[in-house]
Amino acid sequence: MENEEVLFWQSVRYPKVKIIATIGPATNNESSVRELINAGVNIFRLNFSYGTYDEHKQTIELIRKLSRDRPIAIMQDICGPKIRITNLPKPVTVEQNSSFKIYRDEVNGLSISHSEILNSLDVGDLIYVADGRVKLKITSIGDLYIEAKSLTSGVIKNGSGVNIPKGNLNIPAITQKDERDLEFGAKMGVDFVAVSFVESAEDIKKAKSILIKNGSDAWVVAKIERKAAVDNFKEIANESDCVMVARGDLGAEIGLSRVPIIKRRIIAFANEHCKPVIVATQMLTSMINSSTPTRAEVSDIANAVLTGADCVMLSDETAIGKFYKEAVDILRDTIIEAQSIYSYYIDYSADKNEIIAKCAVEVSKKTDTSCIVSATETAYTVKQIAKFKPQKPIIAVTFNEGVKRRLAIVWGVADSIVLKRSDNAEDFIKSLDGTDIPKPFVLTMGSIIGKQGSTNMVRVFY
Repeated sequence: MENEEVLFWQSVRYPKVKIIATIGPATNNESSVRELINAGVNIFRLNFSYGTYDEHKQTIELIRKLSRDRPIAIMQDICGPKIRITNLPKPVTVEQNSSFKIYRDEVNGLSISHSEILNSLDVGDLIYVADGRVKLKITSIGDLYIEAKSLTSGVIKNGSGVNIPKGNLNIPAITQKDERDLEFGAKMGVDFVAVSFVESAEDIKKAKSILIKNGSDAWVVAKIERKAAVDNFKEIANESDCVMVARGDLGAEIGLSRVPIIKRRIIAFANEHCKPVIVATQMLTSMINSSTPTRAEVSDIANAVLTGADCVMLSDETAIGKFYKEAVDILRDTIIEAQSIYSYYIDYSADKNEIIAKCAVEVSKKTDTSCIVSATETAYTVKQIAKFKPQKPIIAVTFNEGVKRRLAIVWGVADSIVLKRSDNAEDFIKSLDGTDIPKPFVLTMGSIIGKQGSTNMVRVFY
């Protein structure tokens, strides 16, 4: 990160696409978290497939302590109904065209977690094991087990992930463990909750209802990683606050060759509908054990930037990787280089609620202003401004600390400032004089300060 006299975001060297880093054994300590914040991480992801509540509580408190001077957010990623191989004492090598049995009850032999799913399967259905390296096709269904033929050879281990592309598996996306995790996350004040293995909008509604019941206004992120989620994407996205293209399980579910196309469609829809969108999985996998990435990985990051992603996410790279800081450096530098050729000022049509935001972006384009400042109670106007992709930085001004942190996920938001609540527009405008925002700047605000949905003016503030 540059050491400059001006504010960091005034430099062209600030990344408009945000960085999410997963905390894990390699980074769950004060020096590493501080290092990652200084390298440019905007959001820390906590994977609730692992760890105890006491451990997560300590991590959340550490992140909050180290990010008092910067809007750093926390994402809780609940594990959902992840299907895994169970009751397999030792690894098994499966040969192509060999027969394979999966028992309904693990007492009888190799089975899967959530074995009730087997009741939803039919002859001819496919089962992918170990990220799709082993592909099985069901040949018969019995009372004790289903039998399948292996279409590929490979090794299966206890705990190997299982993907079943068939939809309507009659398994809830929110498990009992997830419900307990959501209650904990609400209590700890997490900023985002990522819901795994979503199949329908109802899954998002259930997660939101649990959060609201427990006093949380966290934004809900729908992870698109199942075939059913792709089929129902528009309804899911409309119900969600953000979406994530979770390419790992998605690749196993729909086939690797389809993932880039589906990713682009998801990003395009999310951009047009003001939904922050995250691209995740294997961004820099080689850097788990290498200090330098592959050329393909760097190209992948640049492609995510150029196609409109709001965020890119690191998983194992920062959770268990040896070169976690270097991975964030590569991510940040690649984002900055890619955005230098980005096509700014996207000319989306604007509905009546988006006219002010589009106008602000147009004014910023045609005037010698430093940035776009948006007064926001809920962050919605800021997301609308980001939709039209202004080249100049977006600065959010709010009265709410939670909104400040959640804006860490939105494209182009360079900073969020919390001011003391004002009762009227005149007092609010005066309070802006006490900030570091350089004049002139474009300002959007409402004539009724602090009222949700009241943004109705845009002006140049000299």
